[in-house]
Amino acid sequence: MKEPQLQLPGLFVTGTDTGVGKTWVCAAIARNLAETGLKVGVIKPVATGLTDLFSDNSDAFCLLQMAGWPIRPEFMKLACPISFEVAAAPVVSARAAGRRLEWSEICDGVIQSIRGWIALDVDCILVEGVGGLHCPMAEGGKTVLDLIEMLDWPVVVVARRGLGTLSKTIGTVNALKQGPSRIAGVILNHIPGDEALGIPESTAALELSTHICPVGLLHDGQGLAKSPEELASHMKWLAWNQRLGRPRW
Repeated sequence: MKEPQLQLPGLFVTGTDTGVGKTWVCAAIARNLAETGLKVGVIKPVATGLTDLFSDNSDAFCLLQMAGWPIRPEFMKLACPISFEVAAAPVVSARAAGRRLEWSEICDGVIQSIRGWIALDVDCILVEGVGGLHCPMAEGGKTVLDLIEMLDWPVVVVARRGLGTLSKTIGTVNALKQGPSRIAGVILNHIPGDEALGIPESTAALELSTHICPVGLLHDGQGLAKSPEELASHMKWLAWNQRLGRPRW
């Protein structure tokens, strides 16, 4: 996707795994940017596990709401161009629906969303990925990493603040470092229901920092945020407008 007119500043929010809180982090960043006066476009390229995109627990609903957009069909289409009911990787969910999800369909959907947001005069765009870096997105072995490299926005990595964080986060950061991707930083996120108060977790941030340097650990979620709004208040000091980047096409 090498179209100069699509070179808005942006960020891509990915995770070390599914269920690490990417949506809340992406939504919190959107709120923080909107509070600085920026108009923020949001995109979840493919959503799975939903029967109703307009339900208040859908990713697109949360992203739109936190970015300050009305929950209307035209905005929902921009926020989430493709969706499936089965909770699985996109390519698997598509097969369960009786069809193939091709890479060209995902690319076209994202490009149309970007164009739609540009028509609304947004200042930047946030994209939330699906699962982890190697989550299968489309037929032919295409993954989230391929989408990150195509869009070429700086990447925010979201990790769970709990057991297994060190290995998964270091692996994700190293995989991004091996390619052309820029890493804006890492967020350690405290997920409701996770036990993140023991000795291994309390030292995770310090140990992680030594392994991912010079990538910055932006936030260590020691306090449990009970809503995306509360998470936004925890991360407000991070000056997200300075972490946005344009594609380098």
